[in-house]
Amino acid sequence: MPCFFRTFCQQVAVIASDNDALTQQERALAAENAIELIMTETLELSGSSEAPFSVACQNGRRHAFDAIYPVLGCLPQANLLSGLDVQRDNDGMIVTDKHQRTSVDGLYAAGDAVNSLNQICVAIGEAAVASLAIHRTLPANPL
Repeated sequence: MPCFFRTFCQQVAVIASDNDALTQQERALAAENAIELIMTETLELSGSSEAPFSVACQNGRRHAFDAIYPVLGCLPQANLLSGLDVQRDNDGMIVTDKHQRTSVDGLYAAGDAVNSLNQICVAIGEAAVASLAIHRTLPANPL
């Protein structure tokens, strides 16, 4: 829930694609923080440098915004590793060392499954660290 945006903005809205996108707890948190919830399956974005962004919803309603911050989802898919005995923290995130190594030998992890920052740039950085660590474990090139 983007409550931290309330620090910078007087008005905040969340546009969700379906009713299941937000939990009851998230809906309550939005209400507590005066965050408008806009539920729509389809929408049309428009705007220009002179005008705010406009979002047209499926029901025909339009909403205007000064800025839009897209979020592509933040439900980590760490359960893909359910068959492995990989160490998790209290939040269910995969525990890694500074090289992105997990408790399972040869298994590295990065991104939303490792931390709750849910930022592509963080995941890319972690992937770079992991790839370098993996490269260092490979046999030297004989040439």
